[in-house]
Amino acid sequence: MTIKRDELLELFLSYYPKTNNNYRSAIKNYVLDDYKIDSSSINYENYLKMLDNTSERTQSSQQSYCRQFIFFLYCYGHIKDSRFVEVLSEKEVKKFKEDMEAKKRELEAPKVISEKENRTKTLNFEDFTKIQNFMQLETNKKNYKIQFIIYMIVWLDFPVDELRNGKIGDKYRGGYLENTSKGDVEVPFRFREFIEKHKPAFSTISGNLRNLGVDITLSVDLTPTILQQSRKKIISNCLNCDREYLQFDGNLFTVNNMIVCKSCAEELKKKYIVDSFEAQILKPVVKLVLDDYILFNKLKEDLIKTPIDYLKLHEFQMAIGDLGEQWVYEYEMDNLEGTKFADMVDKSKAKDNLNGYDILSYTTNGKKIYIEVKTTSTLNDEFYISQHELEVAEQMKKNGEMYKVYFVKDILGEPQLTIIDNIIDEIEFKKIGHNWKMIKE
Repeated sequence: MTIKRDELLELFLSYYPKTNNNYRSAIKNYVLDDYKIDSSSINYENYLKMLDNTSERTQSSQQSYCRQFIFFLYCYGHIKDSRFVEVLSEKEVKKFKEDMEAKKRELEAPKVISEKENRTKTLNFEDFTKIQNFMQLETNKKNYKIQFIIYMIVWLDFPVDELRNGKIGDKYRGGYLENTSKGDVEVPFRFREFIEKHKPAFSTISGNLRNLGVDITLSVDLTPTILQQSRKKIISNCLNCDREYLQFDGNLFTVNNMIVCKSCAEELKKKYIVDSFEAQILKPVVKLVLDDYILFNKLKEDLIKTPIDYLKLHEFQMAIGDLGEQWVYEYEMDNLEGTKFADMVDKSKAKDNLNGYDILSYTTNGKKIYIEVKTTSTLNDEFYISQHELEVAEQMKKNGEMYKVYFVKDILGEPQLTIIDNIIDEIEFKKIGHNWKMIKE
């Protein structure tokens, strides 16, 4: 009889990952196979025979391996034979367990990464760009799973061990992961159907990330540790309130060339910028700051007057988009004036690309309206919409949610609003290309 696999032996070997082959060979050859038993059947007589037989035909190191294994079984209660008190006193049992637990703590302690490793084994700008592009894909269950892993580690700094072993899928309730070490964690809308339907486990995090790194050709081997280390590179603290923010989340701005968060930037702007937006003291890291207390007409006037290099089309389009979001925000506030929902309109959602919508508003009866804002400075009946936004719209429709596209054109002149209640089945516009350009016919 040969013992194929022995759970207690494997438990013992987990304390010796670097030399477990030596331990396994010695223990199987001179204890388990010799006496045709498994670990739970070892008794004091087996121990004595092992000592007699082993001392004649093996080196002392192999004998030591076997004795240590049997002591492990006895000290942790897997052997009930009381005669082992002749070999190990209560004090020695305590010392043995302390030594084993010290080994366990050493194995579980996070690896200390040298300064050189910290510089070289992290994601660079190009890597993060590729990951951001991957986070926008919505093609299959596998992508959703890996995107959720990255979101939890990078966006939320969620403990990898808890994600891997905490049965996260089973903790999902009504849009939240409940009772985690981070409290009740809100799940972005795009992941909710996937989490609810599949209740995924994440025991294969390392393999999932490694394969992704190969697929999108990252410069380093993508592991949970690499993601955690790289996250530190893209975290910046607000100079004013000292809170942490991710650099690509749209919450960081510069005031007098110093980095501050959005809320602090607003306060500083109220304090130092009284007369004119043209002063240019406040410049965003990502896009123009649009403050609730500045009237739409003032924003429009300042944007028109502000000297802009129109060759920097991307920056200008971002500013136009921000202006449209502010216009729709004020439009919704006006519609809800006198109701308790006026103060609940939320345009901060536009800062997170994962949402797939820009403003959370309400009907006068309190039903949520998820609004995607599209803005142009022309009178043309056309705008661009991403595949991600269309998929969010379709998913919300399936879930009975109200998703609308607010198309604002001529934002720098006399803004004209078209509200599209159902972009999926819209017949006035036709879709052209991958990032759909909508043209009114």
